[in-house]
Amino acid sequence: PLVPGCEYLFELLADLKEPWSPEMEAAIRTGLFAAEVETAEAAAKLLLALASPENPELAELLYHAYAHWLKHEEPYPTQGGIIPTSPRSKLAEAQAKLGLPSYDTIRSYLNDTRSDIYDIGARLLIERLQQANGERLQFFDDVEHGKVPGRAVDKVLASGVPLDTKELTAAEQLLVNPDKIVRYCAMTLLDERYMSAERIQQHAARMSEDSEHQIRNRAISKSGRLSALRERVQSTDGQTALGM
Repeated sequence: PLVPGCEYLFELLADLKEPWSPEMEAAIRTGLFAAEVETAEAAAKLLLALASPENPELAELLYHAYAHWLKHEEPYPTQGGIIPTSPRSKLAEAQAKLGLPSYDTIRSYLNDTRSDIYDIGARLLIERLQQANGERLQFFDDVEHGKVPGRAVDKVLASGVPLDTKELTAAEQLLVNPDKIVRYCAMTLLDERYMSAERIQQHAARMSEDSEHQIRNRAISKSGRLSALRERVQSTDGQTALGM
């Protein structure tokens, strides 16, 4: 067994850039399941550096190590305080280097208590939903029913993820969701890459009477920008017609 403080051994192996081998695997495996979280963190960092699609055999090791620390890591503070060390974020990143995780795996990241795991999930979610067969409709349905945090909607829509008619309808439904966070984040949909200016104005007008002041303010601001843009366009058209 490894003794406390031996994480420097994994740092040394990383610096030496040793190639993957059975001996390397045995050392990393021992480190990942060590009692000292600092040792496991160093082993996970080394594994992250070595992970690639050419090493699919790492998938099982990563899966079991992630599950182990999900169960044994110190609880994440919900009321502030020092964030405990955990190797899980590096293990999740290493898993993603082997291949894009399933939607269900990404959803579990988004619901994780650790912010570093959520951030990885949000990044991977965008990558997955950008694909032609990405689970966009399922994602919007999950947000609608509280299975995915509403804040994820903002980044997804801001990324310009492609939406067909059915997906756009599901996304628009979030604008009237009972959860104020969902409604606010779904307002990123009010963009001409997704809908016409007239449709945006309709949503903005309705949401300018929302019960939440942040939503009202954002809707009023959006409506005002659209009106100003329309006036500039009309003014330019008028000047062109007059030959100015």
